[in-house]
Amino acid sequence: MGSNHHLEEQMYEGEKFLSYFRKTGVEYLPGGIESGFNDVTKPKPFTARLMQVKGERFPRVFNVDMVADSVNEGDVFLLDKNEIIYFWPGKSCGVTEKVKALEVANNIRKSERHCKCEIVYPREDATLDKEFWDNLGGMPASINPPVPDDAASMDDEDQ
Repeated sequence: MGSNHHLEEQMYEGEKFLSYFRKTGVEYLPGGIESGFNDVTKPKPFTARLMQVKGERFPRVFNVDMVADSVNEGDVFLLDKNEIIYFWPGKSCGVTEKVKALEVANNIRKSERHCKCEIVYPREDATLDKEFWDNLGGMPASINPPVPDDAASMDDEDQ
């Protein structure tokens, strides 16, 4: 009897694997072997986070540094402040990417917050926009341009 084990490398997942996450997207979280697989039954205090939702066909969700320089005009960013989730779409991101990011935000709201948080749209309200950028150290003089969605391009930029 053969094993059903299958390995997918992070950022190079196959289409079949990614298709299993079509509705929720893939979210990369810190931990794994390095975390020692610590017991997760104890509630941890909430820590604010900035998430980048990237990818038209199969969205991927990355936790990124909570600084203005993490934001670009090609992706959607979710700033999770526990009672408020800021939904910030880049001007160049596609409709599908926005829809997927909204699904991610709604899933957080429903499953993690039991509907006790609000999703707000800073690009549509100057006060919320200021709050969004203040949480990231202030609005930059210019927002970073879009970054290609394919993993190979992201790896090339790191070199």
